[in-house]
Amino acid sequence: MSNASLHNAEAEQAVLGGLMLENSAWDKIVDVITESDFYRRDHRLIFRAIDQLSSKGQPCDTITLSEWLDKHGELNNAGGLGYLGSLANNIPTAANIKAYADIVREHSARRQLIQAANEISNSAHQSESHVDDLLAHVDGKITQIIQQHAKSVHTQTALGKPNLEWMEAFKVSSEEAEKYDHPEWLYANLIISGHVIAIPAPPNGGKTTIMMFIAAKLASRGIIVTYVNADVGQSDAKSMVWYADEHSFSLLLPDMKEGLSMDKVVGNLKAMNEQGGDFSGLVFIFDTLKKMTDVIVKSQAKELYKLLRGLSAKGMTIVLLAHTNKYNDSEGKPIFEGTGDLRSDVDEVIYFIPKKNDDGSMTVSTEPDKVRGKFEPISFEITPDREVVPLSEFIDVASIRQAESQHEKDGPVIELITESIEANKFTEAKIKTYIQQSGSGIGWRTTVAVLKRYTGKLWRVERTFQHNAKQYILIEGATHD
Repeated sequence: MSNASLHNAEAEQAVLGGLMLENSAWDKIVDVITESDFYRRDHRLIFRAIDQLSSKGQPCDTITLSEWLDKHGELNNAGGLGYLGSLANNIPTAANIKAYADIVREHSARRQLIQAANEISNSAHQSESHVDDLLAHVDGKITQIIQQHAKSVHTQTALGKPNLEWMEAFKVSSEEAEKYDHPEWLYANLIISGHVIAIPAPPNGGKTTIMMFIAAKLASRGIIVTYVNADVGQSDAKSMVWYADEHSFSLLLPDMKEGLSMDKVVGNLKAMNEQGGDFSGLVFIFDTLKKMTDVIVKSQAKELYKLLRGLSAKGMTIVLLAHTNKYNDSEGKPIFEGTGDLRSDVDEVIYFIPKKNDDGSMTVSTEPDKVRGKFEPISFEITPDREVVPLSEFIDVASIRQAESQHEKDGPVIELITESIEANKFTEAKIKTYIQQSGSGIGWRTTVAVLKRYTGKLWRVERTFQHNAKQYILIEGATHD
């Protein structure tokens, strides 16, 4: 790397000229750069003069700077009065001084890294250097550079004035807010154009079947869709290839091609991102995320998510299918181990929650978890022949599954309560005695909870004339299993 690429003379001049043009701009850059960040000696001398004058509250113009430099015998070394005048005259405004200072700091950090690398290399070649001492030296050098490089993020300036520029990144513009209310839907309530969407679902939960169906729908509208599947077996590959060909979208099966893999796909995406361009109108569906990176290893996952954010910033729409855990949470919803990092790096996390039906079909409903837009949950049905039918009304599969799980757990209690009622022991007291005498070990609190939970579903309550006691009557036709 040439010296020319390790510094930017124009940026250094813009910083100095901006400070001379607008002395108050000092507050914007005082925590960003120091004298040593300037590559050219004349610029370091001029910045030193500005630093000294600013610390005393004195103006920093061509006259005051030349006087200070001349007093310290550095005027000629700083380029003379003519060069000072050109700095102030060649920049029209100091509005962008912070950006110029960042450029100066970036180049300074690169030079420091190269210098540290050379020192480390020289030390490593010296046989008398103990490896522990060498590692400590390396750690110290790198830590010093990191600390110096990070000084611009300090929230307090040298003058005690808060630096609140960091807040700009968190503000939502009116244009962004408008998009939340009126997003550009590619598939309503599921895919917004230009977003990164993660769709976790249980294995064999219908996500591939549904997303192949959606890929076909998008392709029929002229959208360029690429479905990358590295989680398919050979027995299913043939039908998927046929389906993709019939519906005019690209299906990539990297693990089915000799010498290729998902890593190669990710490598090509990196090249696309670095090359740049307008990727709007492109939709990539990746099946599954675990084949792209190890979501448990944060550094690997972060690197991938950064790449995907870069592609979406250029207009690409990205859908990531992911596997959830084998077990659900207490509400009957699936759990995805990579949720923490995933949530911060994607636009949407939308769970697919499946329910297998007795006729061999499957109902799959969405559970929006994190969204940037107005999403409503939607449902699909997958027929026994693997055809996808979007449903006009949402079916709360999670609640149904939770109720079924609770019903299974309550099964032994339900059975005993039913037996008691059928034996004409239908008051609470008699049901309690019946269950106690059954030797089941089921407590009265559990019994009362089950009685309340299924009142109106499996049995109804009436009051007796005698003592106004509750009596339970089985509902005809109610399913007890």
